[in-house]
Amino acid sequence: MKTVLLARTLLLVACSAGCAGRSSVGRPLDEPDPGPELATTTTTGRPGRLVPSAQRAAPEQDDAVERSALPFYGARSRDGRALAGPEVLDALSAADVICLAGDRDDAHHYWVGLRILHSLVEHAQTSGREVALGLEAFHTPAQKAVGHYLTKDGATERELLKAIEWSRHPGHDYALCRPLVQTARTHQLAILALNASRELTERVAKLGVDALLEDERKHLPDLELGDAQHRALFDARRQAPPPAGTEERAYAAQVLCDETMAAIAATWLAERQPARQLLIVAGADHCRTPAIPQRIRRRTPSRVVSVRPVMLDTGVDLDAVLERYDYAIVLGSDH
Repeated sequence: MKTVLLARTLLLVACSAGCAGRSSVGRPLDEPDPGPELATTTTTGRPGRLVPSAQRAAPEQDDAVERSALPFYGARSRDGRALAGPEVLDALSAADVICLAGDRDDAHHYWVGLRILHSLVEHAQTSGREVALGLEAFHTPAQKAVGHYLTKDGATERELLKAIEWSRHPGHDYALCRPLVQTARTHQLAILALNASRELTERVAKLGVDALLEDERKHLPDLELGDAQHRALFDARRQAPPPAGTEERAYAAQVLCDETMAAIAATWLAERQPARQLLIVAGADHCRTPAIPQRIRRRTPSRVVSVRPVMLDTGVDLDAVLERYDYAIVLGSDH
């Protein structure tokens, strides 16, 4: 069945002819527009990966994610079946956790997350489920500030970005996160700051787990460092051999991030079972089965599915994607 789906996809492909620093689209909504010289545009004229632009007739509205809407269909790993857009959204609504494997600079991927979140909110009106959003982009020390922004009248985005130290996110434009955060705020959804603190991750990467101080070790989740599949995927992504003595520490830091996100998600799920649902938006490596999904299941019984958005016009190997994720969202065709 997968081969049939792949052949069908390749035929469609053959017939198809499409953040460093702070940009104006990434500024807080309550901050004055700095002017067109700091605006952004897109490569190839298609909204998606944002790049600096020195010329712009007038600043555009902060709508990079909304402008990235495309027709889409789904592909399911377990049977290779193609699913129409509404059908794949219905399938995802049956899960306890959806781990969306996005790229941090791709507006299309954030649009997929936004579309899934709206779908979950719509389904919750009849299912009664409590829906929450989990973000890798928010680190655990930011949780209090995030909660304040969501629940306190008068809390501003500028205050939020300052409290969570967003300026320390090199290459990550907040404009892409904003629609998800604002949707959660509008619908009074919880947002979970999932990622491990930078300080702890940096210490593990530099010194290793065994060299941490006792107070630092108190903040460690349960770490499973012996997963062969997870380690193989980590090693395969390296472009060159790491410097001597750093490989194990780098891997431990990766596991720390995966385990922290899984632990926070599992705690939220366990405290609200069975009527709860969580959308996690994280990087592609974090949402592969042996990363966050499997580590959530290890902690609490949950149906966790992973989703990877792909562009139809890139000639993607859909079979290869479905070997790593439960679903693919194929953008550029409604099939």
